[in-house]
Amino acid sequence: MTLIVNDDFIRKCNFKGRGGKENEVISCFSNNLIKENGILFDCIDIDTKKKYEFKKQKNDQWLDPSKFFNLSEDDKQITMVFILYDKNSGLCDMIATISLGDLVKTTFTNEHLESAEKHVKRFPKDQIKSSIKIRDLVKNNKDHVKIIWKQ
Repeated sequence: MTLIVNDDFIRKCNFKGRGGKENEVISCFSNNLIKENGILFDCIDIDTKKKYEFKKQKNDQWLDPSKFFNLSEDDKQITMVFILYDKNSGLCDMIATISLGDLVKTTFTNEHLESAEKHVKRFPKDQIKSSIKIRDLVKNNKDHVKIIWKQ
């Protein structure tokens, strides 16, 4: 089972502004989702036990590659959900999903992940972030990315 988009809600939800809005994001889906603060995921579907990480952006998404070094098979199955919205209106224009394993495989080299992880271990107060353009990720990885809703 995949995410079921609450079409009426998603069309009205304004994603403009900084951070937060977790409850609104979860309400965009009709699944039985509960908020969970995992290192790599935001919520779990109570019925399927599937884990989801939600990212709402216009396009640019910053990710910490040190978190993705040596992912477990279970972690690779986490579904990354990108809620993309228009910069002017703040309204969602697309929702795309990809497994965390496929995202990491298409975005980072193993050398990049290992280097980031070593750096964070050596300097634990540092944060490492890498930028990805989500709209390009969707366009260039149609074999891995699934568009589940589009305005």
